[in-house]
Amino acid sequence: MASRAPAHRSDQAGEPPRIHHAHPTRAARLVRPARRGRRAQLASAARLLTLALLAGCYKFVPVAGGAPAGAIVRVRLNEQGATTLGKRLGVAPATLEGEVLDATRDSLVIRMTASTSAFTAQRVTWVGERVAIPADAVASTERRTLDKRRTMVVAASAVAGSIVVFLGVRNMRGVAGGDGTPGGGGGTPP
Repeated sequence: MASRAPAHRSDQAGEPPRIHHAHPTRAARLVRPARRGRRAQLASAARLLTLALLAGCYKFVPVAGGAPAGAIVRVRLNEQGATTLGKRLGVAPATLEGEVLDATRDSLVIRMTASTSAFTAQRVTWVGERVAIPADAVASTERRTLDKRRTMVVAASAVAGSIVVFLGVRNMRGVAGGDGTPGGGGGTPP
C-alpha cells in the first residue's frame, strides 16, 4: 500500500502549515469581519418598516350584502348553523374564517383557514378546506380590511425603533476618539 503525503508541508521547521483554498477570495470573505455602513443600516431599517407594514393590522367589519370572491371573511353562525356544520367539521363552530370562493343567494363557499369552537372558544387552524355554508346558517358576515390607524402606529413605532437602534449603534462606535484612543482625546492633558 502506498503511503500518502501529508496534506500540508512547510519548508522550514517550526513554521505553521499553509492553508490552500480553492477559492482565495471566498476564503478571504469568510475571514474578514463584516462591515456595515450607513447604507446597509438604512436598508435594514427599510426592511423592518416594510415588514411592519406588510404584517399590518387588520380588522373585521360587517358586510352589508354578499362578500365578493377573493375577500377574506369571518362568518358567525347561528345555532342551527353551528349544529349543521358541526356534524361535518367535527366541532360545533361559532365562527369560520376563510377566503370567499363563491357567493350565491343560497350559500357561501369559503376556503377555510380557521374556526372558533362554540363551546370552548378555542381557535382551530385549517389548511384551506372548501366549506359550503348555507345562507340560513349565517348570523352575520364580516370582511377583513386593513386598519389604517393601527398600521400607521405600527409603522411609526418601527421607524422610531430603527432610529433608536441606529443612534445607539452609532454612539457605541463613537466611544473611541478620532485617533482610536478612549475618551475622544489624542492631545496632551492640560
